[in-house]
Amino acid sequence: MSCTFTLDVPGDASLWEQIRAEMGEATPPGLVVHIVQARPGGLRYIDVWEDEASWEAHRTGVLEPAVTRVLERHGIPHDTSLATFSPIEVVDVQVAAA
Repeated sequence: MSCTFTLDVPGDASLWEQIRAEMGEATPPGLVVHIVQARPGGLRYIDVWEDEASWEAHRTGVLEPAVTRVLERHGIPHDTSLATFSPIEVVDVQVAAA
């Protein structure tokens, strides 16, 4: 079963670019779609993963360590309580071929 969600975080596109660079260019295994949306007060990530295990492996093994390293360089504590995770019930996802 897919794992789909929105994740609202404080921060801006510049921080996201640094986190993205820290993670590398490879597409994470199991990722179907990743969208980053600017919103008042921060960013919203809209993700679709093949399954929850793929998301959790990426989150704990790649994303969270990259976020921590970038925030530490800016003297910002990595406070996960500032993020809002909301699961989404998805009916259909279509991804155009590259």
